[in-house]
Amino acid sequence: MVRAKSPSHHILQRRTSHLRERVPVLMPFLRGSHELLARRIGIEKLPHIIASEGRLGRKRVAIVNPGFGAPAAVLTFEETFRRGYRDFLFLGACGGLSKDSRIGDIILPVEAISEEGTSPLYTTSGPRFEANAELATLLESVAKDMGTEVRRGLVWTTDAPYMETPGKIKKYRRRGAIGVDMETSALFAVAKLRKARVAGLLVVSDLLHDEWIVGWNRKAYRIAEDRALNVFMGAATRLGSSKKGEF
Repeated sequence: MVRAKSPSHHILQRRTSHLRERVPVLMPFLRGSHELLARRIGIEKLPHIIASEGRLGRKRVAIVNPGFGAPAAVLTFEETFRRGYRDFLFLGACGGLSKDSRIGDIILPVEAISEEGTSPLYTTSGPRFEANAELATLLESVAKDMGTEVRRGLVWTTDAPYMETPGKIKKYRRRGAIGVDMETSALFAVAKLRKARVAGLLVVSDLLHDEWIVGWNRKAYRIAEDRALNVFMGAATRLGSSKKGEF
């Protein structure tokens, strides 16, 4: 039974003394990827909120279903962080903002600008938040080793995809954003506050150019998701511990 004065006290009052710093947490937002990852790791069903541990090859990793949107992703992060995990990798999708973006581009968000409502509840230092530099560099290095091109850049994070108006698209494109998603800025903000490390990859699933072009079912998207997943798993195995509890 949880005993706390409030949810905020629940997160802050007791943090495990058993750190799992060498066990990275995988947060796949893409349904196909999280089902495949669960099978690869040896987990029958992907858990919600509470991460389960398994192995990718010889390396120990944890995996959790992060839900959808910034509030669910941060709730999952908080509960997982509380259990001693400190490294987090996510894999999601985004809309392509830049005029040269294409369905199936893989974006490495190194910075995110918040238009979501979760990060302001944690910090007033926004609206821009950064990925952990070491984990971002790791993802980029693994991608290069695998011959997979990734685009480093700024993304815009929103709670309301159906309020991505032409005016807002132009506004954030002028600010340098190359993609738009629903989780990244919140994860970056809360990870910095909690002194954890977070980075991830986003696959361009739709284009926000002169018209909205949806590409979820296109071959280019499916191929790119597979490539991004391979990079994601490669980075996890470089981070993962060879022994349970090793740190």
